[in-house]
Amino acid sequence: MVEVLAWVYWWMIVAISGLLVWPLTFRMFGCLSDRGYAVNKVVGLLLAGYVFWILSCLGYLTLTTSGILVSLVVCGALGCSYWKGGEAFIWIQRNVRYVLITETVFLIAFAIWTYIRCLNPDISGTEKPMEFAFMNSILRGGDMPPKDPWLAGYAISYYYFGYVIVGLVTRLSGVSASMGFNLGMALVFGLTAVSVFGLSYNLICRTVSNIPFDSRKMYRRNKITPIRGAIMAPVFAIVSGNLNGLLEVLHQRGVGSARFWQWLDIKWTDVPPNLSGSWIPDRYLWWWQASRVIRDRDIDGSLISLQPITEFPLFSFLLGDLHPHVLALPFVVLAMVVALQLYLGNNRNRKVTTDLVVESPVVLDNFLPISFDKIIFFGLVLGGLAFLNTWDYPIYLFVAIAGYLLGRKRVGLIEVATIFGVVIVSVFLYWPFYLGFQSQASGLLPNIFYPTRVVQFIVMFGVLLVPIVGWLAWEISSSDSSINWKLGFNVGVSILTFLVIGCVILSSLSFSGIEFSGALSGKVVVSDILSKRFIESPLTSALLVLILIVCVSVTLNIVSKPSKRLSVRPFVMLLIFTGCLLTLVPEFLFLRDNFSARMNTVFKFYYQAWMMWSIVAAYGVWRICYLGKSGVVKVYIGIVYMVLIGGLIYSFLSIWTKTQGLRGATIIDGRRVITLDGTAYLQETNRADYKAIKWINYFLPNDGVIVEAIGGSYSEYSRISTNTGMATMLGWPGHELQWRGSYDESAGRESAVDTLYSTKEWSVASDIMSRYTVNYVYIGYLERRDYPEYGLSKFENNMKKIYSNEIVDIYERY
Repeated sequence: MVEVLAWVYWWMIVAISGLLVWPLTFRMFGCLSDRGYAVNKVVGLLLAGYVFWILSCLGYLTLTTSGILVSLVVCGALGCSYWKGGEAFIWIQRNVRYVLITETVFLIAFAIWTYIRCLNPDISGTEKPMEFAFMNSILRGGDMPPKDPWLAGYAISYYYFGYVIVGLVTRLSGVSASMGFNLGMALVFGLTAVSVFGLSYNLICRTVSNIPFDSRKMYRRNKITPIRGAIMAPVFAIVSGNLNGLLEVLHQRGVGSARFWQWLDIKWTDVPPNLSGSWIPDRYLWWWQASRVIRDRDIDGSLISLQPITEFPLFSFLLGDLHPHVLALPFVVLAMVVALQLYLGNNRNRKVTTDLVVESPVVLDNFLPISFDKIIFFGLVLGGLAFLNTWDYPIYLFVAIAGYLLGRKRVGLIEVATIFGVVIVSVFLYWPFYLGFQSQASGLLPNIFYPTRVVQFIVMFGVLLVPIVGWLAWEISSSDSSINWKLGFNVGVSILTFLVIGCVILSSLSFSGIEFSGALSGKVVVSDILSKRFIESPLTSALLVLILIVCVSVTLNIVSKPSKRLSVRPFVMLLIFTGCLLTLVPEFLFLRDNFSARMNTVFKFYYQAWMMWSIVAAYGVWRICYLGKSGVVKVYIGIVYMVLIGGLIYSFLSIWTKTQGLRGATIIDGRRVITLDGTAYLQETNRADYKAIKWINYFLPNDGVIVEAIGGSYSEYSRISTNTGMATMLGWPGHELQWRGSYDESAGRESAVDTLYSTKEWSVASDIMSRYTVNYVYIGYLERRDYPEYGLSKFENNMKKIYSNEIVDIYERY
């Protein structure tokens, strides 16, 4: 019952935040068929989060109920300033069916994933401790910038805006942070589903409105309405997995020869199966392997240590890490909606009519391509991506700018000035974040040895590429005029040449610093590299370049035709084009970070390619079903459904495995418990720490510093700062290095903690605590295991014991 009430509170808060800004959203997305209704909740949370954050940075608000209400009042006032006769709410009355369907999509997605989180709620393992630590720090401190819970005395040096937004809803709803963590994951799932649905719906409606009315009657025989077409988008985006789930089932059943599985070369399926007779893979963590379907091998055939990450949205939601790349998902869809609005902006005075939508004319500033308030709003949305997940900012800034230019009949100085204005606003509005932000990224490195094998690339993206490539082929065959391939070929080859030259130049600059194993001579190494890249594995690059050529050529063919209305197909082609760039770049270049591997570049770029291509896949399926001939539709849909079912196999079986057959994965006192409390598992695994954490959260002040044992990343260490948000001297050292790019700030702290716990000398320990302003010392099972008793006994004699249970003692400095 508690979980149900918490879910209702969250739904109400999100719904109210959306309603408060609906008039604003209605005006900002005036060229869209749904006027931005599907992304309205995302807009509301973005504005509420931004208002609170900026006022908090200025010292006016803290994360209290009253502070959050003030930010909502400001959002409401901003929304009311766009009231203008209540047009936004009149639109809702005229489009009740669409509104109800949209709300249903959100409610169903939010509810389903809330239930799945109840079955698998534990905040443990992978990146969850880091994320929970950030969230608890924001909720405990309440001011901005939030304190780094794993480095006392410093603010968080990370893109933490998503945690601020989740923290706002958590605090206002009154639920615990451990419940808010899982509700936040479910909320992101629901918001992403409805946002993707809305974007797809707008693309489809725009296409329908471009078809002559008489022809529309003929095409309706296929009964593929905009709603039915749009609902495919969230299925592709966040419901389907990649094809590795299908391969796991086939491997489990012993289908395929040993030579086939070795040729496929995906980890854990390249060895003989156990042939248990089950259709559900039963290997430990089998579902994890879908996020590692690409294997990079050195020129001698050996595997490298840091393999590319091929995560996709469903895997992220299943894993349960509330990481920035997940938190940003609904906001990257919002950025694509902004890009679509910018693309359609040159037809801003035309009236749009569809079966569900009847728009009033949109009147914009007569002197600017984009009115000033839209420049501010679009800058706010795009700039927010840098604060949510910095990798996404340049990607969607490119999409927005390219979309804007693609939709203009001509590009002059005023268009360039408008773009410049949006970019400046997107940076200026978030300037306080940049002042304290550090990054491990430091330039580019060449990808010399590791091309992606095309079969592994298809395992990753086949669910999306099959409908996309099929649609592109249909567009070419059904074109009513010849397509000029010359410019498209030149663009595709030029991009490939640029990447190859960049790789060669960076390779030559760094070649002397590369160490090769064995007695390979430089001549042999170069020949092996050329053989590996251009003879053994050139097909992925060739496939992507071919798609680039088709996109550019078909787009030019569309825009060259005189038309009264702007087609959305060039915008859809832009999404394909950008996705191809994102997946082609890591074949030759990657961002330098602390790992010095292409692991993270593949991860971040592939992830956004998945989001863009899922929109395109849904649009392509609808377009062929709506406009194609019956025979073509049957063949195309049959093939698409086959690969989609292959992707959904992973979805259903992985959820079944991760939730222990939908019975629940959390065990307390020998029985399975269904709960949203992500810390409930501690009652079974570490009851002493669990009770101490509860006490700390109730009784210790927000600004205290507590010291605890230090250990490596992805371990059980730092569990007190993680579960309370209280700052500690040092949490996971490796993560601090990733966030800050160096050990300068954390240098000496690990040894100081070891000395603090181990020394017999109170004066030494007291000096350390004074130096790092430590108020509390925590002694639990890890501390008793890692440090000598003679070192721990000094706290009993020189500090005040304020808490004790069967294992844990907490001491306070006098």
